[in-house]
Amino acid sequence: MTSLEYYDGEWNLYTYNEKEIVAEKPVRQVPQTEVLTSEIAFYLHSLAK
Repeated sequence: MTSLEYYDGEWNLYTYNEKEIVAEKPVRQVPQTEVLTSEIAFYLHSLAK
């Protein structure tokens, strides 16, 4: 596998051995919420007054 890369004002041709490249499986990251639904409901209810 080869690639043409432009770096620091110069074009460079790189050759890679595909057997040396380790492909990692993507990890799905789900954000953690720190607010409880009841707290949100209480806050929204207090805004209606």
